[in-house]
Amino acid sequence: MSLALRTLMSEWMVPRVNCHNITGTALIGNRASSKVLLNNGFVQMEDIPEWAPIPEGRGGKMGLHIFRWSLSKSRDEKD
Repeated sequence: MSLALRTLMSEWMVPRVNCHNITGTALIGNRASSKVLLNNGFVQMEDIPEWAPIPEGRGGKMGLHIFRWSLSKSRDEKD
């Protein structure tokens, strides 16, 4: 999935849609999705621990990680 996101960003989002900032999210506890975002240059900005209610039998609350990617920061790292 890291390659799929990287390709989407480099072949479409940045050159064709002119994205300079991208926000991504992953459910708290979903390490695989968080890793995909981190591997593609996203930075974890914040957590929202009680993002959505779910049935008590399934934990009661669902949390969300918020990630951000910036074209300017990405270029700074390459220079």
